[in-house]
Amino acid sequence: MTASLKFVLVCVIIAVECANLKHGSKQLKSVILVHRHGDRTPVSTFSGDPNVQYWLYYGLSSLTDQGEQRMKDVGKYFKERYRKIWPSENDVYLRSSMVERCYQSVQCLISGAYNDNFLSNPIPIVNVPTTNDSMLYPSFHCLAFNQETVRVLYLPENVQWYENYKPLASYLTEKCGTCGATLDSVFYLIDNIISSRAHNLPIPVWINETILKQFDDIANHYYAFFCTTELQQRLSAGMFLNEIIKQMNAIQKHRKFQTVKIYSTHDFLIIELLSALGVINPKPPPFGSTIMFEFWSDNNETKNFVRLYYLNDTYSENPHLLNIKSCDGDEFCSFEKFSDQITKFIPDDWVKECGQII
Repeated sequence: MTASLKFVLVCVIIAVECANLKHGSKQLKSVILVHRHGDRTPVSTFSGDPNVQYWLYYGLSSLTDQGEQRMKDVGKYFKERYRKIWPSENDVYLRSSMVERCYQSVQCLISGAYNDNFLSNPIPIVNVPTTNDSMLYPSFHCLAFNQETVRVLYLPENVQWYENYKPLASYLTEKCGTCGATLDSVFYLIDNIISSRAHNLPIPVWINETILKQFDDIANHYYAFFCTTELQQRLSAGMFLNEIIKQMNAIQKHRKFQTVKIYSTHDFLIIELLSALGVINPKPPPFGSTIMFEFWSDNNETKNFVRLYYLNDTYSENPHLLNIKSCDGDEFCSFEKFSDQITKFIPDDWVKECGQII
């Protein structure tokens, strides 16, 4: 490679890095990252599962070596992307669902970001018991949310949709026992197959391409059932969106704020947030997928903006720009317009609105 070509490549790299942090008179001030945990074993196994020994080696619902490596790579990517504002280890804010795979995932992310073993140089991770976690594990213990989801499931159009899959359910019951008994059991089978394919493991020969396409449709609908209505979005995504409001207020009022905040959570919160933001992605959030809330300030006009990206393929390192419904297609959404979009989803009293924590 000639010296002149090397110089051109260096200039291109510098220009790309600067573009991530400056846009005209706008300058990046802070970023909030909320990610799904890394690759895990399935929630359950089934009769005839060819990979049962592999799952039991790690334990069900557990982060795997592949998941650990993915999250380390995610950490390296984010530190490089936001390196001009990336803080020292002592100044990064971490919060995680107390579910072990989430906790381990953010540990791996930090190990990748700082090129260090997390356990040899631990950073505090904020967490609360899952039954009280209204931010990162909200919908699983909220009675009003569960009641609303049951109502959505039994809407006539959804009942008819599932009726169309009764032949498939019967076929699955014939092949693997109770895995076709209910919509939930079919979803857990699909979860198993997703984990198997993510780890390049074999799947049963009786699951062909036609069935895999049916599984995709079922998974897409299943996730949608949990974020269809404004009430569901309010009770599931609302408390996290309140954190976004707090960060915007701190920036706008020139209070002290942390430049990088990272939250480790589950697939359902990711899709519930996307739904509340009006940019729902019908596909299940992949392992490690991340919503990136970027906070910008225009130094000339003293205005503040939010820009959103969704990294749904961590290996590509190519996040997708999200268009917010209330922002009229603008890449940079003013704090005021963004607040208009999300304020209605923030509960006044989450515990009271849930009715009962279960």
